[in-house]
Amino acid sequence: MLDSGATDSMFNHLSYFTKFKDSPRAILLANGSQITAKGIGTVKIELSHSYLEIKETLYCPDLSNCLLSMGSLLKNHYVLQPLNNNKFKITDQYNRTILDGDYSSGALIIKQCHLSSTSCAKTTPNQLITLHRSSGHPSFDYFTKMYPHLNIQPFSCFTCDLCKMTKKPFPGHFPPATVKGETLHLDLSGPITPPSESGAIYFLRIADAFSRYVWVFFLQQKSEAKEKIKNLILKIQQTPLSKISDVVSDNGSEFKNQDLMTFFQNKGINHLTTPPYTPQQNPVAERGNRTTINKARCLLKDSGLKQSIQPYT
Repeated sequence: MLDSGATDSMFNHLSYFTKFKDSPRAILLANGSQITAKGIGTVKIELSHSYLEIKETLYCPDLSNCLLSMGSLLKNHYVLQPLNNNKFKITDQYNRTILDGDYSSGALIIKQCHLSSTSCAKTTPNQLITLHRSSGHPSFDYFTKMYPHLNIQPFSCFTCDLCKMTKKPFPGHFPPATVKGETLHLDLSGPITPPSESGAIYFLRIADAFSRYVWVFFLQQKSEAKEKIKNLILKIQQTPLSKISDVVSDNGSEFKNQDLMTFFQNKGINHLTTPPYTPQQNPVAERGNRTTINKARCLLKDSGLKQSIQPYT
């Protein structure tokens, strides 16, 4: 219900809130009676084009109906427009209808609307899996950090189990970088089947060891890697306070060739390589590759789209 006399919006179910904190207070109603608000938070109403976020909403379990403050809507530049047949609509600054309803009874009754599924109430396993999938299949620890207001309990995702199986970690790696831009980790993955829409079958991943910032380049041939590496290093070295000291890679010919060796030497860059068959000694590159591939695999498997759009995931 839209209430022109309410100074704050009030909702009667905790499940409507995406954010909430306990903050009990007394509320005086228009008829002179008094109820207690148990706390305050944020409610999200899903719209066809986005969502309406109602902040500083009071949680009042004793209310028979939810009250949406007309004053708070007007403060946020929403407009109430009467229509024919005792109907009305609320529009935003772009004249898009966000809510509509009926006032034939004398009260402004809003049509039933969809509230955000990311609520403070206990979520069902199916809701959690859906939210987990739409978030890109993050790990459980990261998932709980993304949605701290949800009471997320451990659950199993078949897609993650299928796509993220790995060997145990390998001890020993290169010393960590101490400043941004000091060390770059390189790795080339592929061939990827099927090829991308542009014909790429490899991808080159370059990661800054300190900040973990990542650049990804899709290649049709391995020989394209050296130019991508040189161009990126030249671009980074133009940045103030960024001096590349070390580049870490495996012994692949795309990294260990005369052209790149000469380039590294001229730029004063040490090229550090891992021993054969020990990719675990370059965890910044190898683990990063796995993260990139896992996310792309999971998103593609869930979407049902063809594998050739992999670069766009």
